[in-house]
Amino acid sequence: FSHPLKKFQYVMGLWAAYQAALRRAPLRTKCSTAAMLWGVTDVVTQCLEIRRECPTASLLEEYTPTRTLRQSVFGCVVHAPWTHIVWGSLERFLPTNSIRHVALKVAVDQLISAPLFFAVYFGYIGAVQGEDLEGIKRRWLRVWPTLQVVWCVWPVVHFFNFRYVPLHQRLLVALSLQLFWNSFLSHLANKPRSSTPPVSGWDAALLWRTLLTRRACVDSETSQQLESGIVIKGGVVGISQVGDEVT
Repeated sequence: FSHPLKKFQYVMGLWAAYQAALRRAPLRTKCSTAAMLWGVTDVVTQCLEIRRECPTASLLEEYTPTRTLRQSVFGCVVHAPWTHIVWGSLERFLPTNSIRHVALKVAVDQLISAPLFFAVYFGYIGAVQGEDLEGIKRRWLRVWPTLQVVWCVWPVVHFFNFRYVPLHQRLLVALSLQLFWNSFLSHLANKPRSSTPPVSGWDAALLWRTLLTRRACVDSETSQQLESGIVIKGGVVGISQVGDEVT
């Protein structure tokens, strides 16, 4: 009995130390937390992708550390300060946890902050990979389908977060859930580009499933194994053949 109790006391000690760090240096603590969790999430995502696409490949040989670094830097430099400023401002203007104030916070966060955030995110990924303006613009085409998936999940999460969780702990709650969400986002941002025309009729739920599974299909004419990808042209989302690599 004493051994589990010691573990519990150790965990509670870490939690108390984290809370003290949040009170002492909130932004710095949030940046450190975001950097760690964005990085860990990308490591897990890459391992799953490698195992799914080539089960016999070596994880160490196929793993791309620069991709994890990009994700970690974004979490530290952009995501944590972004939420610190936006959520702090919302709390000042809408200070209560009433249904009305919480609903307004969620609306501002999802309809104003989220589109800008994802535009910055995809632009950042393109810029750090050395893409020109046209390449970044192509990445921005992914903002809208990403938002469609976001709005299926995160309004409910943030309603709970804004209503029941103290302000200084909200980023930790969001980041904990984003261990799953960031896997999707990292995969979407770093997937190869495609030049094949889109197939119409795919909704946000299928977009989520496709991006998480990246199922292979076989072309009936060439019998060549293809990798599932998402292409957006003219507002249409579909599955396409991967044509070129991310630079």
